[in-house]
Amino acid sequence: MENTSKQLYSQMKNRVVDERYLEDYQEMIRDEIEELRKESLLGRRFENCSFDTTIITTDSFKNAFERCKAYCNAYDEVLNKGYGMYIYGNSGVGKTHLTACMINDLSDKLQKSIITNFFEISKKIRNNWDREEELIKKLITVDFLFIDDFGTEIVKKQGEDNFLQEKVYEIINARYNNLKPTIFTSNHSLNDLVSKKGFLEKTIDRVREMSTRIIKIDGDSFRARGE
Repeated sequence: MENTSKQLYSQMKNRVVDERYLEDYQEMIRDEIEELRKESLLGRRFENCSFDTTIITTDSFKNAFERCKAYCNAYDEVLNKGYGMYIYGNSGVGKTHLTACMINDLSDKLQKSIITNFFEISKKIRNNWDREEELIKKLITVDFLFIDDFGTEIVKKQGEDNFLQEKVYEIINARYNNLKPTIFTSNHSLNDLVSKKGFLEKTIDRVREMSTRIIKIDGDSFRARGE
């Protein structure tokens, strides 16, 4: 069904479908898009985010917006080559909003995405040890993985690596090796993740190599200003 839907989507864009069945085709595509949006785990707060309705606030945000939109428009190439992104800046500057726009746009293009963070991953693994392998495999193999708030997890306690440090590297390294696009958002620069947050240097080296676009959004929090 997935391949059929993608083929129909491509044919509809190029206007080579049988017009007699166009309405049925469009309904099937709509159903597929709705299912992909549910599977992305985006949540209701961001389910209506889109590039078309986003309000551009600053030059810094505009730059990030345009690069995120261009990334989605080139989804075939970035998926084939494993291009990723690293978007960072203060809390509330619009990082998660932009990734929500990307997920919804990719879903509209029938591309599978998941958004999560390593705190949630850790919690799910600890609550379902028997399903750890299944969960890790899903995160490693999904076409587009969005890791939100990277750097908020605790990977060291009392100077020692804990359980999560290993899982972070396992997932990132596997996606790196398999050229799977990964998009990160963070409040921290890549250097700070090593020097201040305790991440393994080899993990951040992988993130740096995967992220063909490293984008900083400057400015104050929109939430703090009530926008």
